[in-house]
Amino acid sequence: MSVRRRLAGRLRAFSQRSGAVLGLALAAAWLLAATPPGVRLEQWLQDAAQRLLAPGERFDGVLVVEIDEASLAELRPWLGPWPWPRDIYATVLDYLAELQARTVFVDVLFADPRAGDEALREALARNPGVVLAAGAVREPVPGGADAALLERLAWPVERGEGAPPAYEWAAAALPRPLLEGAAALPRVGLIAFRYDGDGVLRRIPLLHRIGDAHLPSAVLATLQGGQVSPVYSEGGALRVGERRWPVDAQGAVGLVFPANGHALPTVPLAAVAKAALGLPGHALDAAQVRGRTVFIGTTALFSDHVNTPRGVLHGVHVMAIAHAALEQGHYHVPAHAGWNAVLLLIALLPAVAARGAGLRRVAVALVCTLACLGTVYWLLLSVHRQAVLAAPLLTALAGAAAAALHAWRHRLDAARVEALDQAERQQHTVALVAHELKSPLAIIDMTLQNLAGVGGLPPAVQLRHQKIRRASRRLLALIETNLAEDRLRTQGVPRMEAVDLAEVVEEVVRAADTPALTVERESTGAPVVAGDREMLRVACVNLVGNAIKYSPPDAPVRVTLARHGGEVELRVADRGCGIAAEDQARIFEPYVRVQGRQQPGSGLGLALVRRIVEHHGGTVGVRSAPGEGAVFVVRLPAAAPD
Repeated sequence: MSVRRRLAGRLRAFSQRSGAVLGLALAAAWLLAATPPGVRLEQWLQDAAQRLLAPGERFDGVLVVEIDEASLAELRPWLGPWPWPRDIYATVLDYLAELQARTVFVDVLFADPRAGDEALREALARNPGVVLAAGAVREPVPGGADAALLERLAWPVERGEGAPPAYEWAAAALPRPLLEGAAALPRVGLIAFRYDGDGVLRRIPLLHRIGDAHLPSAVLATLQGGQVSPVYSEGGALRVGERRWPVDAQGAVGLVFPANGHALPTVPLAAVAKAALGLPGHALDAAQVRGRTVFIGTTALFSDHVNTPRGVLHGVHVMAIAHAALEQGHYHVPAHAGWNAVLLLIALLPAVAARGAGLRRVAVALVCTLACLGTVYWLLLSVHRQAVLAAPLLTALAGAAAAALHAWRHRLDAARVEALDQAERQQHTVALVAHELKSPLAIIDMTLQNLAGVGGLPPAVQLRHQKIRRASRRLLALIETNLAEDRLRTQGVPRMEAVDLAEVVEEVVRAADTPALTVERESTGAPVVAGDREMLRVACVNLVGNAIKYSPPDAPVRVTLARHGGEVELRVADRGCGIAAEDQARIFEPYVRVQGRQQPGSGLGLALVRRIVEHHGGTVGVRSAPGEGAVFVVRLPAAAPD
């Protein structure tokens, strides 16, 4: 039962350490979630879930006027090649105002002076609901020539700790020809985006900051309908006038892209321009424009293309979708710590519920956890609430792996305990049988010895007696080896007394009754050691018996005793077949026998010799070569003098 107690203690120690193993697994899962592959996994999960949940939309509150390839070709006879004189934009803006467009955003950057600027400037003064495009610049502009214009275009924001989050840029590319000299500046909106690490646009900023000036994005400028409103930061949201949108730490809103590819009503610029020019038969239906926000931008080959979770879209389409989605409340609320904590608690179920259980229960717990995570995440996304899924998912997998490892180790240790317990019972049974057989075999051996001294027996009977006696002695030696092995396993060496090794050796030599066996003393000191006399006798019996067994008949076997200072040395030398170098390191292992040897034996004798010698604090070794015999050397600590 000592083996069971030791393994049970190891199991308890492992159970105590399993909490640390689980903690390391969870920490590794969260660290992996923060690495680029983990971030990409999170983005992929969000895109896949949103793609499944995205509704079909029809954004009737916006209209996209596309400067497409067909419009460029149709308008060439009247306007010439692209870029056109800017008075055509003035005509289009006036026409859209007549049709009662709510707001018009022109997604064309008028950065350089061109023909028609004066007409366009006058049209902007007549139509205050027009928003012009400006571009963000990463590098500072030499001389800071736009500082005065930026100050006039800037929106009022709260300063200090309550300042709203915004994307920061070094400078802005402004439509300067239309701003300089104007009594009332037209509205300007920045069209700059920042993509995620995988090059996909999932969020759109509402506010940009250049120095101390805060400028609205094109989406925010069109949402405010031509009014400049104060901007505040309010509990994780950006408040602009009476409107409020939840934003992330940089002031961006997560977009919900529609599932259908034709959510936006569109019209080519050629149709609008021909109607604005009064060409017969080209008038637009006022219902197409009335009360809508109109986005004018290029969709020709040279237009901007944006990579989104729904594929590649034109930049003007992305801004129109963002405007309509934010106006209708179709945006993602950033991840909240509370919902992330709920997902984390669900992810811990495999590690907690399956701890100490079997592998099947671990698998069931993992499947149930993944189903719960998917359900909660699905419900959150269905109401446009974002949450972190990659970290809980990796946590669930790591927790299940830790629980499975714990279950596998528990099963392995339980099987090991059962196997060792069964082996212990078998060894106990064998020892009991050997103990019961020892006395009858000793009687048989003594009887055969007495019969050998009776004269007048036929030679054939004497040979049979000798054969039976050799067999009984082998059985007695095997029984003594088994009993000594059992005693070492259960008790060790409990009796430690002064033992004269010379007396033990002489007793073994007398019992062997072999004329070729001689004993020599190489020193005058008494070879006395501290130990168990019976155990030492068993070791000597095995060494001497092996030497006799593997030597030719009548070949000399010499046993030498010597004392060198604090050490007693016993050498048993034979003239047998010898032992190869590659076998010498293995002959002291249990059940190992040198190949090619045909002598009977169990392979336990030398292993038992080593255990007995080591229990007495000594060493045993062999020096041999094939064909030159073998010398077994035992060194034991000499007993201290009384």
